[in-house]
Amino acid sequence: MQKDEVYALMFEIMKKILYDLSLTRDAFDKGLNSPLTGNYWNLNALQLVYLFCETEKRFNVHFESKQLINYQFNTIQRITNHVVDLLPASNHK
Repeated sequence: MQKDEVYALMFEIMKKILYDLSLTRDAFDKGLNSPLTGNYWNLNALQLVYLFCETEKRFNVHFESKQLINYQFNTIQRITNHVVDLLPASNHK
């Protein structure tokens, strides 16, 4: 799986979490580096848990608690980078 495919799936996950099927890819791309709990995304605790669980499930990856403490799960960009890093090398180019 390539990085752009991970972004596409993250886009679908965020649409579900936000209950906003009208979320556009441009709006999603604009918020890639915005904190998930900041003004742009404004996710609450339950939405963060859902994002965490759905990301691990969808990509079959695991985030260690150390990565959460070190802010590896605070933007879409960082989550995507981590997912790509965890995928087998044959899955991304």
